Amino acid sequence: MRNLALFLTLLPLLAGAQTPSTDITSHQPVVQKADYSPAEQAMWQRLGQAHWLLDGKKDAPRIIYLFTDPFCPYCRQFWQEARPAVDAGKVQIRTLLVGVIKPDSQAMAAAILSALDPAKTWRDYEQSGGKVAPEVFSAIAPDKQKILSDNKKILIDLGASATPAIYYMNDNKQLQQVVGLPNSGDLQAMMNKK
Repeated sequence: MRNLALFLTLLPLLAGAQTPSTDITSHQPVVQKADYSPAEQAMWQRLGQAHWLLDGKKDAPRIIYLFTDPFCPYCRQFWQEARPAVDAGKVQIRTLLVGVIKPDSQAMAAAILSALDPAKTWRDYEQSGGKVAPEVFSAIAPDKQKILSDNKKILIDLGASATPAIYYMNDNKQLQQVVGLPNSGDLQAMMNKK
């Protein structure tokens, strides 16, 4: 059943169609699994070509794509829970910023993207619980708006309805999708690559 659900979610991605907008405020974790298929290959490639911020070592064996909003408390909790695996060099998190939770979400995400070192700025922001924030400008630069729009389109095309939305390949080369804060079992599975 979950394989079918993921296939139907990814079908518009392959066809280039757009799925209807979804509610991105729900925080119920949803895990979907499927065999590594052409649809998953296309999605994985699209994620790799997106604009993301690297958190961790670029040669870490487990790659996790994380869609996050700067004001998402569940995203921040996931970021904190991932620290041991990221700091140990086991996991790299590729963060795709979106602005979907609050009216200022896009401006804050754009400010992070506009920093001299966006990945460090994001780390400092998350580590401080949002207290160490970059200067937010009244207008978002067009190139940063495009990144945010592109990331949001990918999020919606993938059928995610919440942040965090997390994607990774398990040890069996099966695409995993976790939408919402992962439970401890899902977190353990995603952080431990054999």
